[in-house]
Amino acid sequence: MDDYLKFLYLIKMEPKTYKSNFAREFAQLAAEASSRGHITALNGAGIISGYWTLTASGTRLLKQHGRIQ
Repeated sequence: MDDYLKFLYLIKMEPKTYKSNFAREFAQLAAEASSRGHITALNGAGIISGYWTLTASGTRLLKQHGRIQ
């Protein structure tokens, strides 16, 4: 769980492109976070942005575990 929360925190602090070395290195965590609804590549208009960003659900999870305030 700690690795998962670290991954989400990194996405929160600096959105990463989903074609970056970061995304390739953490592909398994990105797939899990995406399927759980904690990250998304869609912007507010529902258009693919090219970046992984944290969702409201992902932000709540980080808050629940004391990673952000």
